[in-house]
Amino acid sequence: MLPLDPRSREVLDQGLLEKARATDPRLAAGARSRLLELLALEAPLSLRAAAAQTLLDVDPQAVATIGRRVAQAPTRLRLRWLEGIAESRHPRGCELFRAYLSDRSAELRALCALGLGRCGAGASAAALAERLGMEDSARVLRQLAIALGAIANPALAPQIRPRLRSDATAVRFAAAAALGRMRDAESLRLLTELLLQGDSEHSYAAAETLGELRMTDAIAPLADALASNPNPAVRRRAAYALGRIGGPDITEPLAQALADSNPAVRSRAAYSLGSAGAAAAATALRHALNDPVVTVRHRAADALARLDAPGTAGLLAALLDDSDPEIRQRAAWGLGRRGDRRALDPLREMLATAEERARIWAVEGLRGLGALAELRTALADRAAAVRRHALEALGREGLTRAELFEALNDADSGVVEAACGLLFARSRI
Repeated sequence: MLPLDPRSREVLDQGLLEKARATDPRLAAGARSRLLELLALEAPLSLRAAAAQTLLDVDPQAVATIGRRVAQAPTRLRLRWLEGIAESRHPRGCELFRAYLSDRSAELRALCALGLGRCGAGASAAALAERLGMEDSARVLRQLAIALGAIANPALAPQIRPRLRSDATAVRFAAAAALGRMRDAESLRLLTELLLQGDSEHSYAAAETLGELRMTDAIAPLADALASNPNPAVRRRAAYALGRIGGPDITEPLAQALADSNPAVRSRAAYSLGSAGAAAAATALRHALNDPVVTVRHRAADALARLDAPGTAGLLAALLDDSDPEIRQRAAWGLGRRGDRRALDPLREMLATAEERARIWAVEGLRGLGALAELRTALADRAAAVRRHALEALGREGLTRAELFEALNDADSGVVEAACGLLFARSRI
């Protein structure tokens, strides 16, 4: 995709989206034609979504008009049209997505399932569940499960449960997440049985899938597996799953796992403690900072930086003088996201380092401090990822229109996409 094609640029320069949204209830024929054209261009997705949302908001005939054009288009153009509508999350798009849920193209079916989930298609639940039972594409199955999870109707749980045994990890995860939103006790029972009684392969899959349920009732069996399963891979996945569930009840089993004989288990346990939100987790992580394995120490610093619990700011401030530069950087990021001004000078130094990842951390930390001058400096960073993070950190309130339009001319499509999204968000204020 080109950073910004001339026709898309013209729409933005003329403020056509803002003008169209101010036209109520009918959209001028010329503006409607231009926005329909924009949906079919290789324009940034956020810009196509803005065009879709505008059309569906203010043009009563938009669904019929778009439907006719989509029906006549090849698959590649159908994808582009429907992708913009899915990104807009507009409820009027559901009619279009239902029409193509059985299309020959798996990519298009997946996109339609995504769109139905995003637009809150409770009326489409039966069609989604029926498609789930006959679908064989893992990509489509994942999106169908996500859509059904968004609807969160417990009556649909029996149709989703068989997918917990899918060979595709992404499908299992999506099914578990959907069932977790439905608070499905039978899924918890099935996965717990696999975790504690299955062979290593099934126990591993059950451990990671239980985390996606996000149900606190899964903490006890996962803690049991973390403490006693003979396979370190299963123990590591149990630690991962506990981190996905989060909350103070995960602190004790994870703290005990910091003494595991396997460094990969200790590393994952340390990282997962960042989701505990308990002061006891900070105490355990302080000890993990002395682990003989460097990756464990780094994960412990990561967790402290993310941990929202009393006493962590003081620990992070002390780490600003650590001999390991990665630990210092994580500590500065953690303090910055808390708005702690002790991080300002270290974050400024990080912004000048050669390592791209450290500069991204610096931008995120400076965002927490509201350091606009430093964030504006990062808009000119040599790395596109840093520029994009700086753009998003400044947001629609901190950027001038001139800065936004300068970003629209960036050589990187990701920066242009972010700028389009911010510009459209500003037009809706």
